[in-house]
Amino acid sequence: MATPAPLWVALLRGVNVGSSHRVTMVELRAAVEGAGGTGVTTHIQSGNILLSHATKDREALTVTLREALEAACGFAVPVILRTGTELADLVARCPFSEDDWAEDRRRYVSFLTAPPDPVRVETLLSRAADGESLYVTPTEVCAAVRRESPRPAYADIDRILKIPATARAWNVVEKLATLATR
Repeated sequence: MATPAPLWVALLRGVNVGSSHRVTMVELRAAVEGAGGTGVTTHIQSGNILLSHATKDREALTVTLREALEAACGFAVPVILRTGTELADLVARCPFSEDDWAEDRRRYVSFLTAPPDPVRVETLLSRAADGESLYVTPTEVCAAVRRESPRPAYADIDRILKIPATARAWNVVEKLATLATR
């Protein structure tokens, strides 16, 4: 019996941020469907796509989607893939402490394309501002920051870790996990 294809969540970086790289969700869905995606849906305007695909290989599918999206959008679109199960596991092991849920805090997850170098992780952790909590795994950096923080360390994750990343608010991650495990 063949293993069923996973439900993928494609997290796009730099789509519909500010006034540049504007793309409609209809265009994104069409590009992903053209690349063999099935059951394609989007969540909010910031580049979250849920899909199934015959390809089970994460790296191959990442390249396929990146090429299809660049051809459709006219600019490079970095893609980070997670399965619905991976997102559900992240939500289930929520790293945030009780203090991180204070009303003056915001919570984010930066999804990494590769495990970070431990020395660079230490550099990132050393730059955490007062009241900023950072939790680093091989695949994500979870951050809780004060709303008034002028430049939290998590804002420089890809520059410090030297790994491409894309961030989502925790509530978006929770919603994507729910959508991807239905």
